[in-house]
Amino acid sequence: INALKDLYEDLDIDYRILIVKRKDNIEYRENIAEIRSAFGDKVFQTMIRDQSKPVEKAVRERKTVLDLPSSSIADDYRNFLDELEVMLHD
Repeated sequence: INALKDLYEDLDIDYRILIVKRKDNIEYRENIAEIRSAFGDKVFQTMIRDQSKPVEKAVRERKTVLDLPSSSIADDYRNFLDELEVMLHD
């Protein structure tokens, strides 16, 4: 993590990190905490959970995940879009 952070800082790249395929277990929580600690405000608050069934359903129905109204992963993406919009307008 630190080598990657140093590389981005040396190259003066404006970047953000979106945590995806998040699972709810202690190992993931520890890894996410480490990433947030290392990269601070470069990490979006929104995280996209790991849910394959809604994604597969969207593919079968030739829709996007955002078109699935009762899906938690769709809510995650909507929250990310809201967060991104706020960031871009600040």
